[in-house]
Amino acid sequence: MRYLMAAAVLLLAMAVDAGTSAHAAKWCARYTDGSTNCGFWTLRQCRASVSGVGGFCARNPRAGRRYR
Repeated sequence: MRYLMAAAVLLLAMAVDAGTSAHAAKWCARYTDGSTNCGFWTLRQCRASVSGVGGFCARNPRAGRRYR
């Protein structure tokens, strides 16, 4: 019973932490086919993604001021 309670507390703590740590990535790749991917944390990652397939990188408007 003690292990079951400890596991429940651990799962609850992980669920609470997961809800508070989500942040929008800083860069978006806008591809020439019209699609967008806003999952890049660095400009270098974004540029590598559009390299060879066409497109450009722009700041993610959903990323808060803490990323500027």
